[in-house]
Amino acid sequence: KIMMLLNNESLLIKLSQKSIERSKEFSWEKVAKKTLKALTEAQCSMSATSTSCGDTGHQTFSREKKKLAYVSPLPPTKSGVSEYSVTLIKFLEKFYNVTVVDDSGLDSHTIESSSSFSNICSLDYFEKNYLNFDRVMYHIGNSQFHVRYFDLIRAYPGV
Repeated sequence: KIMMLLNNESLLIKLSQKSIERSKEFSWEKVAKKTLKALTEAQCSMSATSTSCGDTGHQTFSREKKKLAYVSPLPPTKSGVSEYSVTLIKFLEKFYNVTVVDDSGLDSHTIESSSSFSNICSLDYFEKNYLNFDRVMYHIGNSQFHVRYFDLIRAYPGV
């Protein structure tokens, strides 16, 4: 078909014009609206406690945040992952009650002074209380500070 178009300039021009007309049927605004509608419908179908799930797009959900165990080294550990974790945890706190699992010996007071989150626990605590978390997220890299987490992943699955 490509060869046919390359050899038939009038057909190429005609199809090109049709493609421009067809493209006017699509827009990023339409995509965004359809995406928002689909996500809203999905959330409504998952939430037994939603107060309004009409087409208005102004729903309020009273569902309690799930508990997330976030396993990663934190500053002052010299790791790019530890620095990025602070930013990521702040974002995740919008959606989860985050408990940071860190085995560097930092306590909550040290963490509070360096960032906005304060729920932190040791690996030992995490292992004993793993089933109390709804989700587990591992943020690891290839440095020496992450080696101990590989055994943890096998024993306590997460993402």
